[in-house]
Amino acid sequence: MWSLVERFKQNRARRKFMPRPHRRGKGTIGKVAIVLVVVLLAGMAALQLWRGGGDTTEFVAHVRAGGPALDVIERAAAGRRLIFLADVPSASAPKELAAQAIERLAKGSGLDVIALEIDAAEQPFIDRYLATPSEDAAILLARPRISHEAEGVSRAYIDVLRAVRRMNDQMGADQQIRIVALDVAGWPPKGAVSPSEAARLFGERDSVMLNTIMPLLQDDPKSRVLFFVGGLHVLKAGTGVVQTGGTKTVEARWLASRLAALYPQDVYSILVDATPSRIPAAAVAAYRGTSVRSVLRDARVNTGLGLPLDPVFDFSRHPVDVTLKPGIHFDMTPRDLRLSTLADAYIYLGS
Repeated sequence: MWSLVERFKQNRARRKFMPRPHRRGKGTIGKVAIVLVVVLLAGMAALQLWRGGGDTTEFVAHVRAGGPALDVIERAAAGRRLIFLADVPSASAPKELAAQAIERLAKGSGLDVIALEIDAAEQPFIDRYLATPSEDAAILLARPRISHEAEGVSRAYIDVLRAVRRMNDQMGADQQIRIVALDVAGWPPKGAVSPSEAARLFGERDSVMLNTIMPLLQDDPKSRVLFFVGGLHVLKAGTGVVQTGGTKTVEARWLASRLAALYPQDVYSILVDATPSRIPAAAVAAYRGTSVRSVLRDARVNTGLGLPLDPVFDFSRHPVDVTLKPGIHFDMTPRDLRLSTLADAYIYLGS
């Protein structure tokens, strides 16, 4: 007779002395398959981002076919009178290039003004340096805001101003080059400044720079100017949007963009990648380089090459790298900006 108790005892005995072999369930196999698919898709996405939808080998070859950086600047100055050359904070190479460019342009197409990212309050000391009968670089070295001492490359920056003095000493009175301190007075801020106040000053900088240089351009519509400023001010498109906590958003429209709207046929903008000697700091936001430098670094492309920007450079959604102060939120708008629309040429000085 069938007994529920006996059936229970038999089932328990089977489980104890005749265990069933462990089988991987359908659920486990499905999970493993999903994980493999996710890993594969992630790898493909990473490869697509690296390649930018194309072959980086072709891009590297394109850059390697470029010419000497100084030649790029000289050709630009032959056809345009307002040349923007990007500086990279804490990097010596862009300063050295700017000093060389001053000499090349002064002896070639001509140069009337070099506009620098220096606190406007330092202008009297710059004028005094240029006016002394014999050069006295100590005047500049004693002014940390002129030498950009905080970057750790003050000697290289001072050499930019010394190149002007050297050319002025060699040329006649009618060929003297002026140096203009463009930046807003008190920049970068000293001491403890709230993020909102720093952001406010940051938003005013390009407007102040424009107001400083415009009288010179209006007095002499043919004046030839080399702007050696941080890479953000060199951009011909887009704006920077700064947010600090719950404060009002601050928007910055770059100097090159402003001048290009006024003198569309005269502005030529050059972005630069270079190796900083230290991790650069920023009072709010500062240019650090472009999206292509890591590709060129990994490919061991020779430094000192330059070439026009074109769509082959447009393989990153974030074409410009920016150093930020902690607590600052910074965006570039519009979000679909491409490197080839931000400037006219590119120079690689290492990464």
